[in-house]
Amino acid sequence: MSNERFRDLKIGDRVFVYFHKNLNIGYKIIECTVTSVEGSVTYPNLTTRVISIDGISVKFILPKNHTQEQNQSFYIRFNEEKSRRGENYTGFLTIEDALEFAEFLKDQKIENLQNEINRAEESYSKLLISFQK
Repeated sequence: MSNERFRDLKIGDRVFVYFHKNLNIGYKIIECTVTSVEGSVTYPNLTTRVISIDGISVKFILPKNHTQEQNQSFYIRFNEEKSRRGENYTGFLTIEDALEFAEFLKDQKIENLQNEINRAEESYSKLLISFQK
């Protein structure tokens, strides 16, 4: 999903966030309400005063049944296709995009754990060989 779709985001819109620090699987993806959209710009052509929007910071509030924390936001860089990451959250416009991201993280974790298992087995094999000599 392109970050360009976030350009039309406004206060009151609903977005989905993936919460990176929450261990409760049922609340990893949360639908929330946008409370602030702030942009950052550069002036690539100062003589004509043409501006270029580099990215936006999106702040949001969580539904009533969730604990509100500080820095509930994520930042989007428009020149990076999938840059939607904040300190604790990654933002998405649709639940499908959020679920796709969650699956990507799951596959990445499985791969990391498999690599760790392979290293442990290799280390154990080396240990056995050293004692057989």
